[in-house]
Amino acid sequence: GKNVFSLLNLMGKSASRLLLIRELLKQGTPEGKISSAVGAPPWLVKKEMQLLRKTNFLQLRSFHKRLITADAQLKGKSLGTQAIFSQLVRG
Repeated sequence: GKNVFSLLNLMGKSASRLLLIRELLKQGTPEGKISSAVGAPPWLVKKEMQLLRKTNFLQLRSFHKRLITADAQLKGKSLGTQAIFSQLVRG
């Protein structure tokens, strides 16, 4: 019952934040400062850092790209709402 646009937006923000956290860690930013740098509560950053340990950069970047593509296809009406999430899973 959720709006597809809202779900894609939420997933896109999460993927972007994960990419930013990964880059900040790569630059040597202390974990304590990452939370304020990304504008997220410390508990969320901690959970996302755990997630980053389980995935690699290429997987994350690919997922982010698929989200952007799915969003464009939905807005351009080239895919219906039913097909959007299938498209994301298939890659």
